[in-house]
Amino acid sequence: MFKSANVLSLTCSAVLLVMTITACTMKKEEEPKPEPEPKPTEYLLQTISEKDLYVDSFVYKNDLITERWLLLPDGFKRTYKYTYDSNGKVIAGETSDTQGDFHNMDSIVWNGAKATQYTRSWFPVRNAWVATDTTVYTVDAMGKMTKFAYADTVLFLGVERVYKYTEFTYNNNNNVTQSHYRRYSSTDPVSNSFQTMEYGSYDNPLALYLSKNPLLAERVANLYGNYILSYHNVTKLTWDDEVYMTAATTPAQGTNNIGILSRNRGGYINDYKYSYIIKP
Repeated sequence: MFKSANVLSLTCSAVLLVMTITACTMKKEEEPKPEPEPKPTEYLLQTISEKDLYVDSFVYKNDLITERWLLLPDGFKRTYKYTYDSNGKVIAGETSDTQGDFHNMDSIVWNGAKATQYTRSWFPVRNAWVATDTTVYTVDAMGKMTKFAYADTVLFLGVERVYKYTEFTYNNNNNVTQSHYRRYSSTDPVSNSFQTMEYGSYDNPLALYLSKNPLLAERVANLYGNYILSYHNVTKLTWDDEVYMTAATTPAQGTNNIGILSRNRGGYINDYKYSYIIKP
């Protein structure tokens, strides 16, 4: 009798143990999985505008800038279009305006880290395309432009081509130095100038896309300054040991992106307003 009771007790204990393990297993399986951390919001720069002077717009496709529109208040519009290969490298560009008197075609040939741009311009008076320029770009491993040079030696409209090039160095994805070299003719000495830049902590999302297209990067930098190639907001630019410009930045609402960049050059203020869309 005692033995039977002992067996019954052991059986009950085993059943309880199995039930407990099963319950714990079910409870563990029923616990909700933690929600994945939300992906940080990414932004695309849509426009840069300066008061009522112009609006500079960018069009994106497949993570690349395929078009740029420069609009002036009088209705003038200059359009830039770009074509890329399957690896995302720019291979062609086209520039035109609403007046129909400016039309350039660019072809780009890549050789490792160098891209050579061949430009043809349309001359309505001649009713012909004329080769007008050759530009060589050098990029780093991330695609950032480290040098561009105009190296044509042909005569253009009877004037010898100016030879000039610019070199860039980067720190923390910011363009911190620029060295400019220029020679007006083959007999003139080379003139040099040197710039250094300092930066803040606000983001410039446009820089990532400029690093994918040196042709676009050079043209945008030519309008705003080479600091626009940088991932952050410029705060100071020194040119040949003299302070050339300081800049204050107001962030875009709800973001860490540049909202308004106010440049101060000797008391002359330029306010550049940036607008964004959320990346799809």
